[in-house]
Amino acid sequence: ADKAGLTSVEARLEVYKKNEDVFKDDIKILKLDVMFRDKAITKLRQNFEKAEKERDDLKLTLEKFKGSSKNLSRLLDSQQCDKSKTGLGELYAPKPDLVFADEHVVSESATSLPSIAKSEVKIGESKLKTVCEPIIEDWVSDIEDENEIETKEKVNVTEVNVVEVNVVD
Repeated sequence: ADKAGLTSVEARLEVYKKNEDVFKDDIKILKLDVMFRDKAITKLRQNFEKAEKERDDLKLTLEKFKGSSKNLSRLLDSQQCDKSKTGLGELYAPKPDLVFADEHVVSESATSLPSIAKSEVKIGESKLKTVCEPIIEDWVSDIEDENEIETKEKVNVTEVNVVEVNVVD
């Protein structure tokens, strides 16, 4: 009976060792799963923080634009007169009226220009520049017999033939 009990205990021990190996493998797999999830969570947190920072930067930029827009509107409003709403686009202040009470006022037209001595333009015959053919001094011919070269002469045409056409109705 002791032998049967011993065999039974050994069989149970063998089952427990196999279960222990299976549990160790499961624990390793679960640890890897937890590690991957931690990395994913860390990456998602970083992306979330980056998105929050971008959102805050955009909000700040929007607030700056709103402030600039208000300042620009105030500046434009300050350049306009309330009655006639004129003044937009004027770059210079109007000229002050510096007339003294006892002074005689003379109106001058600003459209006349001071007389400028006009330079004389010489219209004459202009000499045409003639372009000569380039002179090649150190030219060596590739042709063996230079005597056989035909030269072309320039022909000046001075006569013009006029043909008279009679039209018959």
